[in-house]
Amino acid sequence: MRQDPSLSQAPGSTCNAELAAENAALRARLEAVEAERRVELLRGQEKDAKISELQEELQSQLDYIAWLVKQTQGPTSERRSWESLEPEAQLWLEGMALKLPESPPPSKTTVKEHERERRENPTDISKTGRIKHGPNATIIDVDVKNPEVEDIPEDQLELVETKTTQKVVRVSSPFMIINVHSKTYRRKDDFEEIVPPEIPEVFENSIYDVSFLAGLAIDKYQFHLPLYRQHQSIKNSDIFLDRGHLTRVLHRTAELLEPIYEALCSSVLNSKILTADETPTPAGHNKKKGKIDKGFFWAFFGDQKEIYYLFSPSRARAVIDDALASFQGHLVCDGYSAYESFVKETEGTELVQCWSHTRREFIKAEKRDEERVKWVLRQIQLMYDIEEKVRGKPPNKVLKARERETEPLVKALFDFLKRTIAEETFVPSDPFLKAANYALNREEPLKAFLENPDLPLDTNHLERELRPQAVGRKNWMFHVTKEGARHAAIFYSLIRSCILVDINPTVYLVDVLQRIATLPASKTELLTPRLWKEHFAFAPMRSPFHEVLLPSAMSNLKL
Repeated sequence: MRQDPSLSQAPGSTCNAELAAENAALRARLEAVEAERRVELLRGQEKDAKISELQEELQSQLDYIAWLVKQTQGPTSERRSWESLEPEAQLWLEGMALKLPESPPPSKTTVKEHERERRENPTDISKTGRIKHGPNATIIDVDVKNPEVEDIPEDQLELVETKTTQKVVRVSSPFMIINVHSKTYRRKDDFEEIVPPEIPEVFENSIYDVSFLAGLAIDKYQFHLPLYRQHQSIKNSDIFLDRGHLTRVLHRTAELLEPIYEALCSSVLNSKILTADETPTPAGHNKKKGKIDKGFFWAFFGDQKEIYYLFSPSRARAVIDDALASFQGHLVCDGYSAYESFVKETEGTELVQCWSHTRREFIKAEKRDEERVKWVLRQIQLMYDIEEKVRGKPPNKVLKARERETEPLVKALFDFLKRTIAEETFVPSDPFLKAANYALNREEPLKAFLENPDLPLDTNHLERELRPQAVGRKNWMFHVTKEGARHAAIFYSLIRSCILVDINPTVYLVDVLQRIATLPASKTELLTPRLWKEHFAFAPMRSPFHEVLLPSAMSNLKL
């Protein structure tokens, strides 16, 4: 009897089917496990990315906190205190902070005058007794009254000795009222009337002397004293004036000085090397928003030690286009893009960038990448050391030092930055990468000073002139009107330009407020501080009461 083949293969087929089904189940399970593993891997990557993002955000917040602490409690100067480092660190910095001599210095050394690094005192300062003073100091001689000799005839006394004691005295108030009596006489023989000369006045029928007007401006814009505090000081003298009237008369004074301000603007913008910067200042009450609008003081520093302030409600490029429409030359500035675009589109101008701003970018990255940043700062410090050595020397020597010593430092610095970015991997938010790109994107403007000995390395000289305005802003807070901010720009321009050429701003304002009425309009430029020093500083106009009435009134001052 023959067996059915289908029956003989049935057990094997069933086994194979079961194995295939089991294999398929295992494969599905494996795929599910692999899919689950991929999901876990993706979740881990997302978690790592989130952790990295949070760490970056935390570091950013820590950097901001450190910046706030430095702003409120840290030093305001950017100068590094190399002396505070360990001696090994100083030696590592090539002796920039501490130069160890081979032998101890002698107890006394004689230094030639032209080699002194210490700032010299002004040559017109003299010393009589214990007090140093300049030629414009008010000195009064007072004889001490001795009641024991009042009843003795003078011919019975012989002077044995005069002992002079000096005291610095402050009077109770710098303000006083002077009653000026102008008397008209008539001759008895021919009845001719003799009319006294008119007292010079800045504003007709004004109660304010020119010394008072100049003092208002100086106290506010040089010594940062708001008008309301000046008003309180006047009130303490038992003189009661309207505070609003003081504001109006200060604005009228600025309007009187505006032609000189315009002449100063022309002189500054004719410079071949112009330094520019801007700083915010609140100005103008916005009734719709119920707050003070933001404005800006644009400052331009010329190559003849003159500075020109310009107020504008905007920080836009259009302000530069309008202010520098006729400028031709080198524009020294920070990294603000408006300056760069202006130079690109304006023929006859060249861009020069600030190394001080570049240095600040690397300082921001110091905590993240200390080793690299330390090397970069060291290179920049060496550049400044070279500049300090050649300061005040002829241009050819400055240029030679820059070519021989500074140029290799600059080349090594940019080569280092390019090589580091090419070889290393940085996240886009890395502060060192940002600092390096800041410098590399401005490589040619940063190198411009190497070819011109008159170009500065930075804009620090202009930032120093902006500092008084920032200090004043902490006191008077804001300008109520935009017109008031424009008048402030006039005073800042003239007062700071006076200080730059070493003339007393008070003496200058007292003179030009009177002289401008008599000087022809074609000669207004002679009243700018730099030219005024050449033509009028030797015999400035004083208040009409400076020498005539004030000496006789000194005895009535209360100490």
